[in-house]
Amino acid sequence: MNIEDALKELENEKNVKFSRLLKIAENFFGSPRNKGTSHYPFKTP
Repeated sequence: MNIEDALKELENEKNVKFSRLLKIAENFFGSPRNKGTSHYPFKTP
């Protein structure tokens, strides 16, 4: 998946599940630094 495909998918959806957003973010930014909290900080370029 490239960034253009991910953006098109998100633009065409009205309701996007958090789990889908999380998978897309993990694909582009790697694993989040989540330590048992509700926040998912990613290291971005």
